[in-house]
Amino acid sequence: MTSAGFTVDPQSFGPVAEELRHVGAQLSAVWAPVRSQSDGLQFGRGDDVLSPLIQVSIQGAVALVDSCVRTCADALSGYADGLEQMGRTYQQAEDGTASLLSAG
Repeated sequence: MTSAGFTVDPQSFGPVAEELRHVGAQLSAVWAPVRSQSDGLQFGRGDDVLSPLIQVSIQGAVALVDSCVRTCADALSGYADGLEQMGRTYQQAEDGTASLLSAG
């Protein structure tokens, strides 16, 4: 199907969607060991004024990155779902058009 200079191949949507899911899974897999190592991270001795502040900052940074990674992985999965639905919709439209043309 070609429209406004774009060629749409509905069969390609499924494999691309799977790749997006794979990238999301890889992102989560790469982050998981870093996240688990950061749980035991301690800065300084804790008996001075700055160590606790730095420790809280580190924990906040890790929480922020964790949230970003989870959000990105979820978004990639959502885009994958959308691509699969678009592929089905385009294929149904093409099949319907072909049926109308062959019946007409």
